[in-house]
Amino acid sequence: LVKHLTEQGAEVHRAQSFEELPDLLAALIRDNHFTRILASQDPFMAGLTETFSRSMPDLALFRPDDFPERSPYKETAFTVDAGLTSVDFAVAESGTLAIAHNRTNPRLPSLSPLVHLAVVRKSTVVPVYDTVLKRLMDSGGLPSQLTFITGPSMTADIMATPFRGMHGPKRLLVVVVHD
Repeated sequence: LVKHLTEQGAEVHRAQSFEELPDLLAALIRDNHFTRILASQDPFMAGLTETFSRSMPDLALFRPDDFPERSPYKETAFTVDAGLTSVDFAVAESGTLAIAHNRTNPRLPSLSPLVHLAVVRKSTVVPVYDTVLKRLMDSGGLPSQLTFITGPSMTADIMATPFRGMHGPKRLLVVVVHD
């Protein structure tokens, strides 16, 4: 997984345990001078952001539920320094991250900011894409939306010149945590 993530342009970091994870995330946020972050609000991420944000009083941490109206939420999603999410699956064969979205876990934190900071629990690593779909179907069906992320956003639509960040994050920071 790490080899393929790196080949795809992701910057990979490792936490040996859940206890180490909040400090590692705080260090990445400080080292990259992030002051405004939009975090997903899935149960794993909600607990994690509470833990590390207490040690970072200058960090403006936003969650989708902070916005009762859609317009300010969308504006914030495009102006924060980074989006912070967990992933539901990581596909080892390609270094692809998969995030299942629904009403309580919207897409914007993973797609709109110029930097996506993703947390991969080692237990979510699967060998191939088919495993992702099989597990989703076995859990009761597909989510309303499913995002596959293979490296930072990249296109070569304009004069066949590769360009990062046109249709999504320009940088992908991945933290793999052993659980």
